[in-house]
Amino acid sequence: MSDLPGVPDEALGDAELTLVDLVDHVLNKGVVLVGDATIAVADIELIYLGLNIVLTSVETAKETMLRRGEQG
Repeated sequence: MSDLPGVPDEALGDAELTLVDLVDHVLNKGVVLVGDATIAVADIELIYLGLNIVLTSVETAKETMLRRGEQG
């Protein structure tokens, strides 16, 4: 489970999230996307893709790695 915080509740209330708010959250906090895909022909699985994608700014990633290095 990720220790990254979610989008604040006030942003999810009755107001809509704008694209700028979403990009700001992704760059400042980060988002992890996890999934998988299988390509099959005639019920024969040919290719399996396991995906782990981290979207964040380089600065946020560096700060997170430094904090984790200091903790452990």
